[in-house]
Amino acid sequence: MKQKTWIIVTLGLLTLGLSSGLYQYTHPKAIVNTSVQKTNSNEPAYSSHSNEVSLMVHVAGAVKNPGLYRIKPGSRAIDAIQMAGGSLAQANLDKVNLAAILKDGQRVFIPELKTNKVASSKVTEQVSNQAETLININTASAKELSTLPGVGERTAQAIIEYRNAHAFQSKEELLNIPRIGHKLYSKINDRIRL
Repeated sequence: MKQKTWIIVTLGLLTLGLSSGLYQYTHPKAIVNTSVQKTNSNEPAYSSHSNEVSLMVHVAGAVKNPGLYRIKPGSRAIDAIQMAGGSLAQANLDKVNLAAILKDGQRVFIPELKTNKVASSKVTEQVSNQAETLININTASAKELSTLPGVGERTAQAIIEYRNAHAFQSKEELLNIPRIGHKLYSKINDRIRL
């Protein structure tokens, strides 16, 4: 009777140990959160409850729970990201090969999308300022037209007379004015608008 009890207890403990090891292997979790110093990434990590080899990878960047994770051999980057709770809204997944098969000790870094609001506002401001400094040849006064290089009072008056007869549809129409040739037009082209 003692021998039968001992066998049942031994089988029960063995079953419990194998179940625990199987659970650990199929439900990996974060081991630590970036403060590990004694992990040797040159050797494969072994599960404490079984002899199955697992890999240890470091998931960092724009993920919900960055840290070290045990994964099965043959796992892909997307698997490690999902184990880390998934990517954040600002994650730039286009910069990561989600299908890459991971190796022991590998780092999976998820970069953030770059938004450059400061640069875009400066460009908008520059374009806006440039548009304000360009002279509208359909509405400018003779005094404003005279500020253009090579345009004096007589040429400014000729532009206004042409404009009054035919509103400008393109800047190139300035070449129809006898006082304006290609040389003068090339000087003022970048400073005028319709």
